Amino acid sequence: MTGVNNRIAFLRSLKNIEGTLDKKYILAIVDIDNFKKINDTWGHYSGDECIVQFSRVLKENSEKYTPYRYGGDEFCLIFQDIDLEEAEEICGRIQEQLNKVDIKKLPDLNLTTSIGMAVYIDEMEVSEWFGCADRALYQAKEVRNAIRVY
Repeated sequence: MTGVNNRIAFLRSLKNIEGTLDKKYILAIVDIDNFKKINDTWGHYSGDECIVQFSRVLKENSEKYTPYRYGGDEFCLIFQDIDLEEAEEICGRIQEQLNKVDIKKLPDLNLTTSIGMAVYIDEMEVSEWFGCADRALYQAKEVRNAIRVY
């Protein structure tokens, strides 16, 4: 449905990154704000259309990261060999483009996302790295349409 890598591919990528010393990685977890409300109000077809359009935006901007669908409305982006500031700028552009997405049958919907980011530190366990990005995501979700870095 999305055309992006799935959770299994994401977990494999994390395993390959663990213990890496020669490259810089940044993880962003991206979540559609109020997605349950979209499904409950307009139906799962509309929710699926949001996921498809969201995936399209992620793929169109993916020259500096690899996108993965983690599950439901949650996607992960792994950036390699760029600094945090540039990764944040890219995530900001993703948010701007999503705000402009036109979902058929939902003309009044303003699609927003919350994003949590974390930098991989040499020899960090990937579960800890993911946990840091996840905590940042929940900080972002408190205000919606925000980016937070752990």
